[in-house]
Amino acid sequence: MKTSPTAADFDTLSQATQHYNQQGYTDNLTLDAVHRFEGMSNPSDNMILYAITRSEGNKGVAVETYGVDSVILNDDMRKALQEEIDSHQS
Repeated sequence: MKTSPTAADFDTLSQATQHYNQQGYTDNLTLDAVHRFEGMSNPSDNMILYAITRSEGNKGVAVETYGVDSVILNDDMRKALQEEIDSHQS
């Protein structure tokens, strides 16, 4: 079984991007909307929903918990999503 590379396996973002492009990760995503839900009585109810459109028009959603125990999206994915959000707000 082949293991997936980790961030430590790449020295630069361009190396990581090139690796994944060669593995077939060529679709671009557009972040259409972000909705944050905060649990009033239970912090574990904190969730974020991302509405995403792929380059060929397919649409989907990704849901993430957030808070101290969040582990669904890694820091790089959060940063990329935040940059996408910021670009749509300016």
